[in-house]
Amino acid sequence: MRNALSKSIQMREMLRHQMEIMTQKHNDSINFVTNLQRLLVPLENSLDMDLEELHDYMSRQDHRKLARLNEIAQEIIAKTQNPTDCTIARKLHCIVLAKCGLGCLLHQYGLCLFVAIGTNRVLQWNLNESGYYPGLDKAILHPSSTCVNRSGYEHAFYSDQIHSTVGNDPTLDPEIVKITQKIIRNRHQSFAPMSVPRKLLPMVRRVHSNPMLWWTGQVVSYLLRLQPWLARKIIKVKKLIKYVHPIACMHVRRTDKMLETPMRLKRYMDHVSNWYERYAMKNPSEKVVKRIFVATEEPSIHVEVKQKYPEYTFISVSPKKRKEFIYAKDLENSTESILIDVFLLKDCDFFVGTLSSNIGLLVTELRQTSSHDTTFSMRVLDDSYYYWGMIPRRQLVISNHTAPRQDGCIRSSRQSATCEIDIVVGDSVTVLRRMNKGYMLGGYNHRSKQYGLYPAHKVVDVMQPADYPAF
Repeated sequence: MRNALSKSIQMREMLRHQMEIMTQKHNDSINFVTNLQRLLVPLENSLDMDLEELHDYMSRQDHRKLARLNEIAQEIIAKTQNPTDCTIARKLHCIVLAKCGLGCLLHQYGLCLFVAIGTNRVLQWNLNESGYYPGLDKAILHPSSTCVNRSGYEHAFYSDQIHSTVGNDPTLDPEIVKITQKIIRNRHQSFAPMSVPRKLLPMVRRVHSNPMLWWTGQVVSYLLRLQPWLARKIIKVKKLIKYVHPIACMHVRRTDKMLETPMRLKRYMDHVSNWYERYAMKNPSEKVVKRIFVATEEPSIHVEVKQKYPEYTFISVSPKKRKEFIYAKDLENSTESILIDVFLLKDCDFFVGTLSSNIGLLVTELRQTSSHDTTFSMRVLDDSYYYWGMIPRRQLVISNHTAPRQDGCIRSSRQSATCEIDIVVGDSVTVLRRMNKGYMLGGYNHRSKQYGLYPAHKVVDVMQPADYPAF
């Protein structure tokens, strides 16, 4: 801890000194930035290493508690989905007709699972209904092993608003409820992503930095339980491509996502390089092979990384097939290939990706079942975490911030808001995912009715407890 504090002071003094130099030689900004990076990056890595070691030491007891909480969550979810008598169990039949990618499709079914757990119903589905990813039903397990019943839904009670009529009104409690999801939209009700079971919340807060993400990850992890044959295949793939630890992973999204997240490869590799530098400092006697698993649908990425970063060992699964899978999503091989990538990304020691991608979201969620808090073993390059259909993420301001007065700032529209906003202790802010800058978050201030950026360290998340009946 003393080392971390000392390095924090060093970093502050270094920045102060370099800023003085910049004010004296303002015409040579390129050399200034280069020199600043030369000095700052190694010091940052050294400081981060000390903080990570301190965090690991202080959270050793938390690992056992978090592992037990993971077990409790999975056991209770399984209990809601596996009634002893299927003939009298209440059921929720989920139909997803939204035409979107595999990650998006799975998140749509995930919305239904949140409702099923929250209303004590057994989730029923037919994964072949969409016709977009045939073979999905052969790849993941059904939510229930004791109650798989796809009949009797023709005249079932229909609910378009997932939560508003199911569970909230005790007079509306039919045996079978049917939900059809045709489009992606928000549903702001109790049993939704980013809610947390009220009885678990106090325990989770003590051992995890993001309880809302933790619970969402538990639900998605239950949804995405693999069939045994695919789990065995992933083990074989790991041996085949020499997927061994330590290993960093990158999910590099291109093609249709390029307009949303035009991230240069250097952005990914800077984080991976820093992580391996910290790993080497923690393990000075270990001969480290800098191994990186790359998941991407763009074959040229594999060529680019090997040409630009020859000191790293890059591994992947069937790079020649990626291009085919993008334009042939009806192939069962596509479903299998994407799921293999997702679980290889999930198992890595350090993950770099984007949350504008549903695959990046899936990986982030699946990593929540680890016995340690994975918040600090990943880096996000773009959006804040956002699950379509989740409860809005609210934050409470704990420290005042005065925005600099700039000409041309528009703070009345979320589409054009790019400037900082004033926040005052006690303000309530709704987070907007696309305005994430890492150290600055973006959102809507309900007091001032303005959209804009504000420092991330001056707010705290407001927890969203929900009374899940099974807990």
